[in-house]
Amino acid sequence: MKKNIDPCSTAFSGLGIEHAPLISDKNACSLVLHEWGYLPACVGWNFESVFTPVWKLYYNTKAGHRMTVGEHTMELGPKRLILVPPHTIMHGEGRTPVPHLWAHFSFSKLLAGAKPHPVELPPQEAELALIRSLIKLHQQKKETTPTQRDLLLATSLIYSVLSRDELVWKAPLPAALQNLIDYIWRHFGSELKNSQLAKIAGMSESGLNRLFQQFLGKSPARYILEIRIREAASLLQHSGDSIDLIAEKTGFSNRFYFSRMFKGATGQSPAEFRRNHIQEYGNGAQRASQS
Repeated sequence: MKKNIDPCSTAFSGLGIEHAPLISDKNACSLVLHEWGYLPACVGWNFESVFTPVWKLYYNTKAGHRMTVGEHTMELGPKRLILVPPHTIMHGEGRTPVPHLWAHFSFSKLLAGAKPHPVELPPQEAELALIRSLIKLHQQKKETTPTQRDLLLATSLIYSVLSRDELVWKAPLPAALQNLIDYIWRHFGSELKNSQLAKIAGMSESGLNRLFQQFLGKSPARYILEIRIREAASLLQHSGDSIDLIAEKTGFSNRFYFSRMFKGATGQSPAEFRRNHIQEYGNGAQRASQS
């Protein structure tokens, strides 16, 4: 499989209709649409080990593309919607031109289960009607300027999918944990210690660890690391910043530590990731700048 990449590793592809930025305020059960788009002939949908930063929703009106997460391979096509949770490492394969619709968004709730995985859902008629409306709107638009209509149609489709009975959600996060998450998002580029986070939450460090393990299934340090890796991957692809500067911006103490952590999460060093990943989506291609 060729080592190139689609916009799965960022909220924005550069080809869709962009709405809210990646880092947004998250309230209980809130949804933030970042981007949606449609390509009548998507080609080159081939990528390896992409760490998805936000929720993804995919629907192809014809077969020909597939995605793999772990040992599970899913075929994209007219008989299924595919919903991908954030913090998922996925691979894509699809060289045949097929119509492809996608949406990138943030959602404050989490799927139940120790390790959330993509969900395949047969589309309902209401969802197909919204998809047809989005495709028709896309065909009528001459530019990717966001409008109130496309925002409402795209979010209606997402809410319809998220309301399906097949999805089982974790209980809402406690206010103390949600406040900590908001704080981490605002300060992930700074040094964040458990003692500091525990003081903000008004609890002991052991209580802090129990809170994260109970509701997020990971330690505070692991949660912070995933955010930093995710933001670093986006900067490697979409900025000309040096690797040293990216390490500094995303809260790593030095380039060596950053490289070790990044490779552990993605299987590639930051330099390899930047060098090997070419963004190909539809007929567009952009090589990330070298450092």
